[in-house]
Amino acid sequence: MRLMQEQEDGNFRERDRAENPVNNAYLYGRRHNLAQTVLVSIYLAQALSLSVPSSFASGSVESLAQANQPWNRDPGREDSNSSSTLPSSAASSSSPSSPSSNPVTGTGDSASGAANTTVSPVADENAVKEVIEKARFQSNAGNLVEARQLLKQAIRTNPKDVQLLLEYYPICVKSNDWSDAVQTLEKIFALDPAKEKDLYAGYGEALYKLRRLDKAQLAFNKALDFGKDKELIHRTLIEIAKQQKNDLMAESEYAEYLKLKPNDGDMHFEYANTLFKLKKTKDALAHYKLASQLKPADAYVQEKLAFMLLSEKDYAGSIAAYRKAIQADPKNSARLAAALKYAREQQKAAAGQPAQPVK
Repeated sequence: MRLMQEQEDGNFRERDRAENPVNNAYLYGRRHNLAQTVLVSIYLAQALSLSVPSSFASGSVESLAQANQPWNRDPGREDSNSSSTLPSSAASSSSPSSPSSNPVTGTGDSASGAANTTVSPVADENAVKEVIEKARFQSNAGNLVEARQLLKQAIRTNPKDVQLLLEYYPICVKSNDWSDAVQTLEKIFALDPAKEKDLYAGYGEALYKLRRLDKAQLAFNKALDFGKDKELIHRTLIEIAKQQKNDLMAESEYAEYLKLKPNDGDMHFEYANTLFKLKKTKDALAHYKLASQLKPADAYVQEKLAFMLLSEKDYAGSIAAYRKAIQADPKNSARLAAALKYAREQQKAAAGQPAQPVK
């Protein structure tokens, strides 16, 4: 019975040593001597990546022995000393900081060994300015590819540098790389939302160039709230409406644009055409007249006005408009003269008089 109990106690101690290596060293010291315990503890501490006191590292067994005496130990800490707790991963993985690298070029040594958290380098202001100056020089010289490469390399190293992104965006526009322009603006807006006020119209334009019409329309409507580039926005929204064959949207955008540019004869003429398609004849005629006044030498505008006036039985006005069209486009005088003759005949018929030959 006693032999079985001793055997069971021995098995328990073996399991305890296997499960608790630090406690194993303590038990080992109880059975052997303190010096051996010190050496085993140092070995285990190094194996478990635990910090080793300088007295251990220097092999000061005497100091350890003195500290290990019952009267020098803190009773409240004895239990914690007898069973070790592994340090947190954050503490065990800490390593000395690597030498600083060039924030723009990305060159420089990096620490090897344990993995560490990647942090975007802080851009050196002078280095960034130097890259921007070089890129501007290349861009002004027409070397857009070189300018983009300079900035792309710098942005790759400093992805959160808004100044670099702001320099890169207009070069994308000059290069007609609208996809890259959209991505660059989205990065800028994410880093500095205040830039939306100045750049959101350009964002809408880039989306329009990519034929993302629905997104472009949303972007332009948001840009209008900022109160900038309204003329450009409304002109582009007109083009979107045309491509979507949305005459009602076009009507609205023409009206808004002409509030800003009331002397734009071409837009008055286009607006009149849209109104005519919507069967708003009187409104269309009003804008044909405005277009005629603003573009007196445009034969097509004058001919269109003459036709509208003829349909409204304004024969005198129609005849006058056909005469202006003939003066503006002598090459088509024969066709226009025939239209003028028809207008005069209609005028005579309305007045109950026989038609006279065209002079």
